[in-house]
Amino acid sequence: MLCRPVDSSGDILPVVSSSDLLSGVSAAVVSLRDYLNLFQGEWWENPARGNPAYSLLSTSRLTAGDTDTVTALLTDYLLSHPAVQAVSGAQVTVSGTKMTYSAEVTTLDGEKVSVSETV
Repeated sequence: MLCRPVDSSGDILPVVSSSDLLSGVSAAVVSLRDYLNLFQGEWWENPARGNPAYSLLSTSRLTAGDTDTVTALLTDYLLSHPAVQAVSGAQVTVSGTKMTYSAEVTTLDGEKVSVSETV
């Protein structure tokens, strides 16, 4: 997998040559972060595509009792990524109005990538 490099705020950086493209673990991290941050309905070419958990969170308040449901939903969503082979150690933690999903993802290349996103 090859991806364009991004800066610390997630903005795509220019690529002068193909050697500037990210590969391996770096590309997987960028791709998975973008995949988790795509809201359902946000991509005009395919409005059904995107993370369904954000739609759930916009309609109701997340409580500590909902963490298992959201964890399963996000794990299933990550498993639908074409480069993901397995997801392990997934968990959601809630702190005030913030929710953090973290997991270890095994890519099709067999590389392990830690994923952590806070909403």
